[in-house]
Amino acid sequence: MQFPLLIVDQFYFFMLLLQFSTSHYCRKARLALGYKGISYQVENLTPGLHTLKLKPLTGLTTVPVLLPQLEGQPQAIADSTQIFKYLEHHYPQPPLFLSDLQQQTQAALLEDWLDESIGTATRFVYYRAIRLT
Repeated sequence: MQFPLLIVDQFYFFMLLLQFSTSHYCRKARLALGYKGISYQVENLTPGLHTLKLKPLTGLTTVPVLLPQLEGQPQAIADSTQIFKYLEHHYPQPPLFLSDLQQQTQAALLEDWLDESIGTATRFVYYRAIRLT
């Protein structure tokens, strides 16, 4: 699927998403970018070696990391939830967040719980299965 280019002052920009292709956190970021119709490219990183690239950019070693590559915007945004917030602030349409503050708060709590419970368990099962094959 192709998405429209992000055009700023007649220049074409692609955002760059640093990721592991199998990460559900990275999938969330790809879905958000796609939903908003933002052109982006992905760079699939090698687990382990990824820290050499990410640590200098974000101080962290986790994916996804979005590189907007636009002047006046952050150099790097780490974490799928932070990427959502960045996209919502800079590209508000179509909205990712609910307009009702109470519902959005509940949705954010649910997202966090799913990330930290089911997400962690899923990652453990996935990587264990890979090692056994």
